[in-house]
Amino acid sequence: MAGESSTGPEWIEPMGPILAVIACVFGLALLLGGAGVAVALGTWAASGEVKGVELALVIAGGLFAAFVAYVGFSTVLYNWDLRRATIRLEADGVGATAEVIRVGPEDVSADGTSRMIWVRIRVEGRGFPAFEASCLMPYGVAAATLGAEIEVVVDPGGGTFRL
Repeated sequence: MAGESSTGPEWIEPMGPILAVIACVFGLALLLGGAGVAVALGTWAASGEVKGVELALVIAGGLFAAFVAYVGFSTVLYNWDLRRATIRLEADGVGATAEVIRVGPEDVSADGTSRMIWVRIRVEGRGFPAFEASCLMPYGVAAATLGAEIEVVVDPGGGTFRL
């Protein structure tokens, strides 16, 4: 069920403004730090001061720093988009009802302390066509049982929903 595609809007976990700022600042730090180190190492390698094995290590370090910058850039874009989707969902979202039509399989964290379960839901409401989607829920909650009804908010124009 985890790999099943949705026939409608995408499930998101809403992101608040403080968490969005923290995530974007972290991403910017990775981006700027990685890019700065990559440029510095690239300049040093191009200067001709290092040769042989040292040059290979400098180039490898520069490539790793460039990868860190890419991860930072991706972090900023992902969290920026998630916050924008959250704002749009809050502004344009319409209430709807979801019915749990399938439950399982269970996901357990690597340390065994967190148990989640995949649920497949069918969402119906006014202003958008009915759709099905899969999402994770904590194991053992009443909403994670077959036939349970859950209140959801759907953004028909933005293609997102939240439980």
